[in-house]
Amino acid sequence: MNKFSVLNLSFSALAFGFGMNAAPAFAASFTGYTSSPTGHTLSPNVGVVSGVTDATKADIRLDSVTKGSTTYTNFFYVTGATIITNDNATLGPGSSDRGDQTALDPFLTQGPVAETPNASQVVQSLGNNNLNSIIDTEDNLGTSIFDVYFSNPTDTFAFWERGKNSRLKVTAIVAGSAGNLNPTLGGSFTITQSLWANTGIMTTLSIDTTEIGGAQELGTYGLTYDSAIVGLRLESTDGFNGPDYKVVGINAVPEPLTILGAGTAVAFGGFFKRKLAKSNENKKA
Repeated sequence: MNKFSVLNLSFSALAFGFGMNAAPAFAASFTGYTSSPTGHTLSPNVGVVSGVTDATKADIRLDSVTKGSTTYTNFFYVTGATIITNDNATLGPGSSDRGDQTALDPFLTQGPVAETPNASQVVQSLGNNNLNSIIDTEDNLGTSIFDVYFSNPTDTFAFWERGKNSRLKVTAIVAGSAGNLNPTLGGSFTITQSLWANTGIMTTLSIDTTEIGGAQELGTYGLTYDSAIVGLRLESTDGFNGPDYKVVGINAVPEPLTILGAGTAVAFGGFFKRKLAKSNENKKA
């Protein structure tokens, strides 16, 4: 074997060691979960504040999301957005919308009513805990693609869809920021009509927005990703039946007190083992 062959062999081994030209071990993806029930509080101003007469039209506060046996109360809200496309400048298809009486209700903040929202208005619609402040899309009016970014990276998300009768395509944004038209994208998942679960309230927790004349029940579904990501691409197109959606990120990290408790337990266990070992040594002596 000449020196050039040795050099080539060494380089090949080095390349293998660093994974050059190697396929990734796995492709990151979403996994769905049933995010039900939805903890919520209806507005206390119904019948009290002038013009606020119907709980389905007033503010509805998101309090908690349940995933399996765990209930979460800390959320990451949308803080940035990019409108990738929103065909048909007259009617959307993606619009900012809200309950008919939310503007009169001082209980919570809400987004605007805007048929062709800008990025700031998308953030106003989604960046709060008001389940009656949403993005409203229309079927057969083109494609709506909004990139949304959260206050913190997370791997767990909860969605709501008014009517439970529409699809929503969700794509992970691995890297990027508001205003970036070409972020780094990851895996995708389409939430179909059959996946939306009841929110636990069949009558009063319904959304009645300015474009729909009657109340519709709110459905819910959740997604987890294989790693923490900065945002989501949300897409509706012809045939999706116009999803009207809300999304939040979930802070699934244990509370600091829980972490402290676990650390204390480990420290105590180590201390106990040392004391036991010392006691055994004394007995032998």
